[in-house]
This record gives sequence, C-alpha cells and structure tokens, in this order.
Amino acid sequence: MQNMVVLNEEQYPTTFLELHLPEMQGSRYMFLKVFYETGCFLIWGMELPLLESVDQLDGQRIHLKPDGSGFDDDTLGSDIFAAYNLSGANYWTDDTDEEGGCYAYGEIKIDFKMIEKCQCHLNVEMTLSENDDCLDEDDMTYPNKATADFIVEVDQKNPL
Repeated sequence: MQNMVVLNEEQYPTTFLELHLPEMQGSRYMFLKVFYETGCFLIWGMELPLLESVDQLDGQRIHLKPDGSGFDDDTLGSDIFAAYNLSGANYWTDDTDEEGGCYAYGEIKIDFKMIEKCQCHLNVEMTLSENDDCLDEDDMTYPNKATADFIVEVDQKNPL
C-alpha cells in the first residue's frame, strides 16, 4: 500500500515525507524523514558514494546489516556511519503506548524507483531493536519489523 507505514503489523498513513539527496564534499548524502500518525523515522545524512547523480537513482538499493556493513545487493555503497556521525536523529520513534518508543535500526533495505523526474517511489523494510534500546547498544536484538511504501519528491538541496 502506498503512503503507508507498518510497524509490527499495525498500519498507519504517512503524514509528512521529505527526501533530500544533496551533493556535499564530493559525495551524495540522503536525508529522509517519514512521519505518520503516532511516530516517525529518520535517516539523516547517510552517505551514498556510488550515486553520482539523482538521475541514476532508479532501480538502486540501500541494504545494510545491523552492524552497518552492506549486503552484496547494496548498489549505492551506503554508509550509515556518516549519518550517525552527523546526527543523533537516526532512529524510529513511535508513541502508540503510554511510554512511547525509541527503536534502533537493525537491517535496513530501501528500494528506489523513479516515477517522474523529481518523484521517487521508495519501498523500505527494516528490523528494529526492542523498545527503548536505541541508547543501549550492548547485546541489541532486532525483533520488530517495520515497512514503509511511499512516493516522495526528490530535493537536491542541502537541508542542513
């Protein structure tokens, strides 16, 4: 379903989407914000060194392991460590329970399909840590499943 987020089998329509792919310091970086009714996820400043131009985005994939290394089918040379070094805003939050939730990323897979020159369809699949584990990296497990499917405008301006 387009423009939907699913967290542990609960579906939510997206309420705000933002994707920036600026060129900075000789490389492309991804700044992604996805908001839905009870939460959001951000990937803020992931380096994509193999993406020379947004025109090459169609059919590309980000696919990272929980330790940040890439799977063989990651076509963009994705570097999540650049994002972690740039910002502490790289996690998933959800407020469906009374305490709210903060989840660290496990496996991240994002497929890109260009719809028009400036519009891109993203299909996101992630595993997430236990609730509130995003600050405790020792012995982290990733039992939660999350997906998102949406169309977003691609902006090449630097959001910083």
